[in-house]
Amino acid sequence: MQRTIVDLTGGDAMIAAIAMRLPALLAVGAIAYALPRLAEKMGVSRHQAVWLGVINPLVLMHLVGGMHNDAMMIALVVVGLLLAADGRWMAASVAVAAGASFKQTAVLALVGVAGLAYRHARGERREAPLMSAVDQRSYVWIAARVGAVAFVAFAALTLVSGLGWGWIANLGVPGSVLSLLSPVSMAGAGVAGALTAVGVPQEWTGGIAPAVQIAGLLAVVVALAWITWVLAPRRPVAAAAWALLVFTAGGPTVYPWYVLWGVVLLGATFTDRRVVRALVWITGWLLAYSMLDVAVVNGATMIGVAAVAWGAWTLWRQRSELDRPLPAVEPGDSGSDAGAATTPRHSGISALLSRV
Repeated sequence: MQRTIVDLTGGDAMIAAIAMRLPALLAVGAIAYALPRLAEKMGVSRHQAVWLGVINPLVLMHLVGGMHNDAMMIALVVVGLLLAADGRWMAASVAVAAGASFKQTAVLALVGVAGLAYRHARGERREAPLMSAVDQRSYVWIAARVGAVAFVAFAALTLVSGLGWGWIANLGVPGSVLSLLSPVSMAGAGVAGALTAVGVPQEWTGGIAPAVQIAGLLAVVVALAWITWVLAPRRPVAAAAWALLVFTAGGPTVYPWYVLWGVVLLGATFTDRRVVRALVWITGWLLAYSMLDVAVVNGATMIGVAAVAWGAWTLWRQRSELDRPLPAVEPGDSGSDAGAATTPRHSGISALLSRV
């Protein structure tokens, strides 16, 4: 896609850089269309979906401003989940496969497609409590079909594009760079640095960071197994969101826009207010990190520090506004009461983030 844009713009770097924002804008438009509709089908306030997944400042800063292909991936995942919520699981599987063609991590959202297909087959449209019963045999059969269709679609797209499977051999490349935002990478580096500081030979500490990264990936595998087996057939959209977030947190490399993989989807499922509050602070931190990064690279460090300090002070002064996030319906709620519960109470959070 980017090669086509470069060709169409005649190789002009400035025009091509501007033109590459157009697909990102279209992707965000698709998210703005599909995400609120998915939220309503799950019995959640569409306002929460728009707030978390569309007007989130990280969306504008990184998906559009950074012209990352994550925008297309997320849009196709959201559209796929909306299709699955309507019972069109084959089209949904193809949509997620197309998203994986932009970024392979989209395949994790197939747990949501499988869960929605299972719930639709049972005549249930909304997410259910975690203690509800599940016909595991039926769920596994549906999940297998979803996975098969997605694999065939992905293989077909790979064949048509002519880009091949070279990315498989390079899956370890991201882990070769020390990521300042990866919890596991920084934990490993921190332990190794502390031991080196007290005199432990470097040949003994050199393997600590890779070992912690491997432990993080093992923890991700365990968490994904629980999400797939327990969470997905009961709360499919939540399962897709948390699968992507767990993979992000446990991965060796994290960039600010990686967090949006799961955060956007959290807008379409019941989300505890403590999680929403944490997401606000995480968003603020990632915005600060991004601003400082740009400022330092462009030789304007003090301007970046001043901007971050002002934003942090504004957020801290008005932190009480975060105590009442936009409400969502508890899983399993239905009827007129649920509809009433989804009416937003304007708590000022959107205005707060816009000021920050």
